[in-house]
Amino acid sequence: METIKATNQCHTNASCSNTIGSYQCSCNHGFSGNGFGCEDVNECVLGTDNCHPTQGLCTNQVGSFTCSCKAGYSGDGVTCQELFLREFGQNITSTSLNQMQLKIELSKSLLSAFQYQNGNVKQILIVNISGSYVQYYVQYVNGPQVDSLFLDSYVKYERTKPISLLSGLPQTSFCKQISIGGYTFPKISVNKLSYSTEMCPRGYFQASLRCIPLVMNTVNGVLHTSQFDANGVVSVSCEDQIKDIKINVSSPTQESVEQAASSLQIITSGDTPLSKEEVEQSFTVITSISTAVETGAVSESLLVNVVVATAHVAHSIDEQQTSNQTTTIGANQTSMAAAVVKSLNLLAHGIVFDNTSIAVFEIKTKYIVIKVEEHAKSDKPKNVWFAPEEDDIEGTGGNVFPVNISIPSSVVSQAYSDTNKSKLRTVFFLYKGDALFPSRRKVDFIISAEVGSNSTLTNLNPPVSILNANENRRYGETKAINRLKVSRVRQQCTFWDFNTASWKTDGCGLDSSSQPPVCKCNHLTNFALIVSTVEVPADVALSYISDIGCGISLVGFFLTIVLHILNRELLKKLPNQINLHVFCNLLVAYLVFLVGIEATHSPAACTAVAVIMQFTFLSSWMWMAVYSNKLYGAFVKVFHSNNKNYLIKACLFAYGVPLLITVINLSITLGYFDKLQRNPDFYDQDNPEYLRSTYRAENMCWLQKHSLYFGFLLIVGLVFINNVVVFVLVLRKVIFKREKIQSTAADQSKLNQLVMAISLSFTLGLTWVFGFLMLLSTDETYNLVLSWFFALFNAFQGVFVFYITCVKRKDMLHFWWNPTRNKIRWLMGRVNDALGRESSTYDISITMTTQSTEASTVNTGHTISSA
Repeated sequence: METIKATNQCHTNASCSNTIGSYQCSCNHGFSGNGFGCEDVNECVLGTDNCHPTQGLCTNQVGSFTCSCKAGYSGDGVTCQELFLREFGQNITSTSLNQMQLKIELSKSLLSAFQYQNGNVKQILIVNISGSYVQYYVQYVNGPQVDSLFLDSYVKYERTKPISLLSGLPQTSFCKQISIGGYTFPKISVNKLSYSTEMCPRGYFQASLRCIPLVMNTVNGVLHTSQFDANGVVSVSCEDQIKDIKINVSSPTQESVEQAASSLQIITSGDTPLSKEEVEQSFTVITSISTAVETGAVSESLLVNVVVATAHVAHSIDEQQTSNQTTTIGANQTSMAAAVVKSLNLLAHGIVFDNTSIAVFEIKTKYIVIKVEEHAKSDKPKNVWFAPEEDDIEGTGGNVFPVNISIPSSVVSQAYSDTNKSKLRTVFFLYKGDALFPSRRKVDFIISAEVGSNSTLTNLNPPVSILNANENRRYGETKAINRLKVSRVRQQCTFWDFNTASWKTDGCGLDSSSQPPVCKCNHLTNFALIVSTVEVPADVALSYISDIGCGISLVGFFLTIVLHILNRELLKKLPNQINLHVFCNLLVAYLVFLVGIEATHSPAACTAVAVIMQFTFLSSWMWMAVYSNKLYGAFVKVFHSNNKNYLIKACLFAYGVPLLITVINLSITLGYFDKLQRNPDFYDQDNPEYLRSTYRAENMCWLQKHSLYFGFLLIVGLVFINNVVVFVLVLRKVIFKREKIQSTAADQSKLNQLVMAISLSFTLGLTWVFGFLMLLSTDETYNLVLSWFFALFNAFQGVFVFYITCVKRKDMLHFWWNPTRNKIRWLMGRVNDALGRESSTYDISITMTTQSTEASTVNTGHTISSA
């Protein structure tokens, strides 16, 4: 075998295979020849390599080759991804580091910040440091990316790990000040117009120049920066006026249309607001431009001038509304504004991109931002984003993204199927303020999106999402305005209906799981989040009870209950047993009120608080009714009842009726009416978290509307009327027919009669009359006065009850004061002993009148004969 004996003559880069009586030679892979002579094959020259055809580099090796990516691309050479460089700038704080050290430190910190939530960032390139300003590039793959994604990552990183060398947020690229054509144009952000420092006597600028985006290929990637459009200087004569701008709509020329647009843009650029007549003249020019180019091509410069001029007019309308303190414009301007919005959409769809431009157009103004993009058709369409950037109005030196819109890939795919063109155009608008959408409702931002030529895409699933990052308040959030009302935040996702010139909500709603609020809509049009504050009046008189008064009342009720329980002789009498039930229920009611009345953040807990308060307050009223019944029998009818059986029946009545009413009220509202609730402000309208309860109020944990009226006030009203009648009859007996009242007291002074009347009114709850009177009017002064009376007479009810039953009443006072006085004396004696002083006698007493304290006295009605 020749191969074994190594007698073959094959080339070193060839392989030998044995045959019968001989052998064969063949060159190895990567070489060519007859086997006896083999030469290296250059796959890179022959094109037999598998490197990326445009973004890859092929390097020949002996018998093989390697692939790598060209400068500005990342990958293994077979697959390459373009590296994008996004230019940023930022202020730096004073530092002792030299520039080299500063570049190293900043590169590390910035890379960590931008990679915090976005793994596509590859590196940070510091290209320039001048004074307190640093210019750097963020390099990333799979781009271009939306700037807001990077800045969001940066901001969230900064919250936990502030970069000490930097101040403020990053700024995207801008154009530096330049002098050209006899004009000086100040520094301006990309996609904006810079106006000359030279101005006309009429108050507007002489010229404008656009800062345009610039794409440059570098060894590190494709750099996205900016520069002034040197050929785009727009100037006018200082004698020009809006009324002089004319367009021959029937036979327009491209030059005349361009001139009209540029003149209007410059003339409207002054700080002085336009008059009403000038606003209407401007609207006429804009709609005429749209009509003139309806079937023709729209240049970038034309669209820029029209958009900027429209923004200037919107500013003037805004100034008109502010000075006139009105939120609407005239009917003629309303219809013209609608025509202008439609004209802008028409011009945006007709734009023809310059040869040097990528298929993206963007212009930013104070009032309008527009972006037009073209996408080649794809079998796998991606989501489309629009995150308009505006200068930070708070002066932090960075940029903010108040609202953005996300269009699902399914919508893009649907738009692909509706067009026969090779490219798909998306048009986005952001309107800051509602000057072009006049209505009675205030709107901060309006964002619109159109995909393809068909803007009537409907029934989108999944829907379009609009994030309102500028809105920090939550839906339903409340804030106290004064003691009489609170404001509640309401957010509505709306779209502008040109047919009715109004905001509508059809097909739009809030995403209940998102904060900041996200609107979801199943169609494409002009979207807006309308935020309003609805004044919510206090639903019941209890909202006026002073927390301090309730706290003191709790102490009063607690001491009263303890002393009644400890005084067993007193507790044997039925009226005192009834009062003990009243006090216990009021103690629980006030305690729950203080602890849970504001627990609106937890729906379940809030409902439980309302249920307990409804039951305990109703029970206290029912015991008051029992007491009045007993009072009526003792003073008016003068009959006696079996105390044991009477108390059992009273318990069944005073606890059973409130329990039945509460259960029925709760069952009807929670079990039936709440299930019928829908919240049209949300995309998922039946989300229980944001459905308003028909049982309890929004601003506190207490009953509202029908639950309040029929489940509490009606019942209380009936008991209240009963107590008033008894109060009048008893007073009549006491004052005019005192000889008929059972009493061992021979005589009573007028003062005692007054004390008795006040005691009866507190015990029977007549002071609630102030609470009922507050429900009769919404006048703030009227309710404020009554609320003070109600708070004083009702919130401090526990204090009054303690005074009447435990201080004013002689037998009860002796019961607790004498032991307390003796204890104080004993403690003082111990203190003196400890200090080594001579023993002194301390006499602590209360002067009391020497009246009979027998059980039949008529003081407060607590000693009614129950024999």
